[in-house]
Amino acid sequence: MTAPLGSAYFSNVNITPTSDRQRTRPQWVWNVGDWRGLPDRQLRQATGRQLKLSLLEPSGASFSINGDSTEALYITDLVTDLRVLRNGVPLYRGRVTATGDDIDETGYSLKVDTVDYRGLLDRRLLFTDKTYTNTAQETIAWDLLSYAKSQAGGDLQLTRGQWPSTGVTRASVEFKDGDSIWDCLVKLMAMDNAFELDITPQGVVNLYWPQKGGLDKGVLLDYGGNIKKASGQTRDDTYANAVRQSGADSVAPSIQTVADIGSRPEGRWDVALGDTALTTTQMVTETAKFQLNQYSQLRTAWTLTFKAGKWRGPEHVWLGDIVTYSVKRGRRFDVGQARVYELTIDVDESGGETVSVTIDKPRDDDAKLIKRMAKKVRYLSKR
Repeated sequence: MTAPLGSAYFSNVNITPTSDRQRTRPQWVWNVGDWRGLPDRQLRQATGRQLKLSLLEPSGASFSINGDSTEALYITDLVTDLRVLRNGVPLYRGRVTATGDDIDETGYSLKVDTVDYRGLLDRRLLFTDKTYTNTAQETIAWDLLSYAKSQAGGDLQLTRGQWPSTGVTRASVEFKDGDSIWDCLVKLMAMDNAFELDITPQGVVNLYWPQKGGLDKGVLLDYGGNIKKASGQTRDDTYANAVRQSGADSVAPSIQTVADIGSRPEGRWDVALGDTALTTTQMVTETAKFQLNQYSQLRTAWTLTFKAGKWRGPEHVWLGDIVTYSVKRGRRFDVGQARVYELTIDVDESGGETVSVTIDKPRDDDAKLIKRMAKKVRYLSKR
């Protein structure tokens, strides 16, 4: 989003003064252990530590370690959880889902990837059709989670936390045998006037309506100031002012356009979207409205990398926060406010951080879209 000079809002409201502790190098602790308990075995020899945190999609963390070390003995595929703390504050918890063992005469390197508990819900399936009529959306969401918990071996030790009454009733929603619990929740979250959902490192599931966080802490991300690198992506395939959303074969598509489409300087830009899992008229219509809201703003997804020591932790900038940003160079004069959708933290061997945030990028990136498409193809081939 681009704003003319002087139109951006700058504020220092709610900025927490930098403490002496924040001025020193932060203390990172990466612990592993059996997921059924509290991971408490610290990884002191891990290298290449990286957190990739996402507001709307499952987050992940990865690291490498000497496979011959004692610490590596505590890593068991699909059983071990990784718990990450910064200055004593838990930021992430996820399951070991992929490992790579590189062994030769010179040594043994073990690469470990983990995914958070939203990602684990992608491996919990419906084994029956689910139909909801005139049901509050938060009730549907918890029923889906309860279904996953009720399956033999399916309890992820999750508890319900913040769960407001949204006042939004879904007239007719259907999910099919074989759908993943996470995909069902994503479909609910991609409807008009929907919610957002996350799972804390303590295993608490929180539902936010209409969205998580959104705090404006008065933070300015300024290229040339506290930001050392700005990478922006603007693409025509992320923009449309007219949306045709289709669903199952038996349901008529919904066409939604912006109110001023006839006077837009860029003219008309159409996009056709389809999801055969949208099996009712309301699901198709509400999804079309949501998608129009997402597509009808021409977005530049800026990834902004902090200078060393300029990120002060979650209390400074975190997922869902509203930040003011400024990128002024050459043809770009981008000054505005946007939401933080992704945050990547690389931690070196001495605890030094390289932190990047991605703003104004609410839609799936290509890699996640391709992954979902491949999963649907595998599912359809088995029907």
